[in-house]
Formats: sequence, structure tokens, C-alpha cells
Amino acid sequence: MNYTAPIQHELEVCSQMLATDLNHSNPLLNMVLQTIKTRSGKMMRPILTLLSSQLFAPVTPEAMHAAVAYEMFHTASLVHDDVVDESEQRRGHDSINHSEGNKVAVLVGDYLLSITLRHIAATRNPRLIDIMSTAAGKLANGELLQMQGTHAASIDEETYTEIISCKTAALFSACATSGAVVAGADEDNIRLMTRFGQLVGLCFQIKDDLLDYSDLDIGKPTATDLAEGKLTLPVIYALQQEPDELKPIVDAIHSGTATTDQIAAAIATTRQAGGIDYATQVMNRYASEACQLLSHMPDSPTKDALIDYVEQVVKRNK
Repeated sequence: MNYTAPIQHELEVCSQMLATDLNHSNPLLNMVLQTIKTRSGKMMRPILTLLSSQLFAPVTPEAMHAAVAYEMFHTASLVHDDVVDESEQRRGHDSINHSEGNKVAVLVGDYLLSITLRHIAATRNPRLIDIMSTAAGKLANGELLQMQGTHAASIDEETYTEIISCKTAALFSACATSGAVVAGADEDNIRLMTRFGQLVGLCFQIKDDLLDYSDLDIGKPTATDLAEGKLTLPVIYALQQEPDELKPIVDAIHSGTATTDQIAAAIATTRQAGGIDYATQVMNRYASEACQLLSHMPDSPTKDALIDYVEQVVKRNK
């Protein structure tokens, strides 16, 4: 089934709210906001918020405000991340910092955060403020942990999991939690959805890391993470299997002396050593656990949609 089918109307309302928010009388700000509007993503976080809410009760205006808030927050974090990473592209287009400069990018990201706060306030639920602020803190911590890892000789799987739990899974978890909270779910079900969202977020990031090794056109150059010194699960596993081959290349990457041929060799070794297969197995295990959490829920189109949502996360090609 189409995993957005049960929330199609609500999702359209959220999209209209987002489009309205991305307008401003300031010409420079409006130009950048229009650029962001034309590059809107797959709305995975608002969809999760709405489905989580509808699992327990009809979707309310408060749930839609929460959904919009998380999409705005996610968009703001991408704008700021591109500044931090000095990225020149985002989804196959010039990043805001590359086309307009860091100062404009930071301020636009701040403006998007102000919209985020306005929508969270519109939920009239103080608990959501705590959920979002906690997620925001984890995102910042995750980025800092990743920066430390970029300069480290190597990181282990436990550290990698901590990084992606903070920088990606925390926001998915917040979406699922907030949907359940505004729907009035009991505490056991809220905790269940918190874990469900975390597992989905872990799947999402591992899939992103796997796509970095693909030959598909995914809107970003492949092997970008490795070239930037970010050690993700495939290469972390491969390093354990083939340290003699990979360690010198990883050291060269960290020192900024790695050649294109060395990076290509690292990718080939990662594949041959089973890094892709291992990361895929870990991702699928998280996905299975997420779906199992829903097994005791009454059958409904929304439950089916959430299971299909998990499947989409792990099978997407961009």
C-alpha cells in the first residue's frame, strides 16, 4: 500500500502550511526560502509524526503543527550542517552556503528554527517543547561526536551507533513520540513509539551510509563520507576484516593526503570484505525489531502504513 494513504489529506494540509511559511517580505530571505521550497524532501519526518498520531486517535491540528515543526527543524539542521561541513551541494544543487555564503545560510537556518518554535507553541503541549529540545541537543552532540570521529584514527561500531543515534535517530524518535503524545496515548505506547522512531532513524542513517557506496544517482557524489573522513558502518566492519589494506588509506584520508585511487581502493576493499552486506544485515535487524513493536497493535490501515514506511526507509535508492 501507499504508506501515506491514511494521512493523505493531513499531509496535504501540512504541505500547504510549509509552503505558506516559506514566504517573506525580505527579498533576500524570500529568495532563499523559495529555493528551499523547490527542493523539498520526501517529508519522512512529518509522515512519521502523523502516522504515529493516527495510530492512536484521529489526527488533530496539534499533530499537524508538530509535523510541520519537525520538517522545519530538519530543514534548518540541513542548512546549518552544510555550513559546518563546508558542503557545496545539497540534493544535486548548490547548497545555500555555497550560493549565498555562510552568513546568509546561518541566518536562514535561524529563521527556519523560529518557524519551528512557532509551530511547537501552536501544539499548546509543553511536553513537546521538552521532546524537541532534547532532540535538538542530541543532534548537536551527534555532529560534534562525528567531528571528533573524523579526526580519530578509527572508531568502533558502538561509537558509530552512538553518533547516528544522536544525529539522525533522535529526530525520528521525537517525531514518533510527539505523534503519540498529542494523540493522548498511554505511557507504555508512548515509550513503544519512542523506540520505534529510534529504530527507524537508525535504519534511515545506515541506508544513507550504504547509498554512499552505491553507483546510483542519489543527488550527492558517492563516497563523499569516506573522502571526508567519516567512518560509517560498512568501512568500520571492513577495517576489522582487512586492517592491513584499509588502515593506511584511512590514515591518508585523515591526513588529507589520500588520492582518488586510494579512495576507490578503499571502497572496493570495503565491498569485498563484506562491509556492505554487514551494514545491510544490521539495518534489516533494526527494521524487523521496529515492525515487531507494532505486532500487538490492533490491525488498521495506519499500522500497515507504518510497516510499509519502515520498508520504504530500507529499500529507498535516494
